[in-house]
Amino acid sequence: MIEIKASLIGRNVYIAGEQLHCIVTLTNLTQLENSKSSSSSSNNDNKDEVGVERLAWASAQIHCQSVINEARINLPQEFKNNQRNPDQTVDIGTYFAPNRGDAGHSAYLSKPQVLCCDLVLRPGFSKTFHYVETLPYNCPPSYRGSNVKYAYKLSIGFQKLHSAMKLLRIPMRVININGVDDMQQYMDLIEPTEVPTNPFLGHIKKESSFLDNALEVLSIQASRRNLGCYSITNKSGLVGNFNLYKLAYRLGEDIVGYFDFSDAQISCLQYTVVLQSLEEVRKECLKHSSQNRSMNASYSRFSEACISTVNTHFILPVPLTITPGFDSSLVTLRWRLRFEFIISTQDLANSDYNGRKHLPDEAWQGPNEVETESLIWDLPIEILATNPVQAFPALPARLTANLLL
Repeated sequence: MIEIKASLIGRNVYIAGEQLHCIVTLTNLTQLENSKSSSSSSNNDNKDEVGVERLAWASAQIHCQSVINEARINLPQEFKNNQRNPDQTVDIGTYFAPNRGDAGHSAYLSKPQVLCCDLVLRPGFSKTFHYVETLPYNCPPSYRGSNVKYAYKLSIGFQKLHSAMKLLRIPMRVININGVDDMQQYMDLIEPTEVPTNPFLGHIKKESSFLDNALEVLSIQASRRNLGCYSITNKSGLVGNFNLYKLAYRLGEDIVGYFDFSDAQISCLQYTVVLQSLEEVRKECLKHSSQNRSMNASYSRFSEACISTVNTHFILPVPLTITPGFDSSLVTLRWRLRFEFIISTQDLANSDYNGRKHLPDEAWQGPNEVETESLIWDLPIEILATNPVQAFPALPARLTANLLL
């Protein structure tokens, strides 16, 4: 019996364009003593040594499986081209199909890599292989939406002689950083890193990895500050002023906004801020033109009663588990802040209390009933990726998978 152990190195969250490393170890579990005793009692005419295991082949491949809502979306031609002809006769017992048994269609398939062929393992021996694959820049990110789902897996297939093929799978997450495919536009903004060495030999410039450069690009994108001042009004007048220091936020970052009601002409009783995603199906992919293209989902929420408040602020966390904005051949994902204000349609300062006016020295008491209306405002923002090392602990996932052949 062969024990197979596959382990991703470090994490299972990767940036599109980054290299993935996996260690695959195959061990013959047959004990050496047992094989010797069995060999001495066996017939000398046997061609193969007792306890020796033979593996016909082993191959690895990364694939992204896309599941779409076919009631709303037409299947693109690129997905149809990836489908195998049903009339084609293929022995599924020996054919390496990484997405075998998965629903949906393959949105991305890396080139399969053969790890070994005709491998012979003697009792107690093991063999280790190092699988390396680079993800493309333009692959879709991991995403679970209303109309489409993208899920990545590393699949490794094995087959022993005279046996059916078996698959070992490790799920993984891919996030995108816009601009990593053309880093030259950011090179002038990235400061070179120098490592001090022997003072008599000067300085040696350290070569940065792809991940280091990608995180530098991400830092530039997220650090751009542009103070936005917004006046929130309706037909009756000014509700309040709102300030936001920037519009681009990384996963795990806090969105901090400030309200100023000092010049308000209308009393705001309560406000609510919600982080929402806006998933929009491409027009050419809609099954029926009359269908609504956009669907939204809510995540973080903050609510506060602000009657008689002059200044206040809110802190809204960006979850590490959400997907940054992206464009694919099927959908476009955007992000926004949705504000809902509950405002009074009457003058609360001069309102009656228990059917009479307030006395000069009497503490103000709110009326028992207030006529209100709601005001909704959407502010588009940009959600960016983050360091994959930081995003890795956010979702419970396994880095290792085992299989017995």
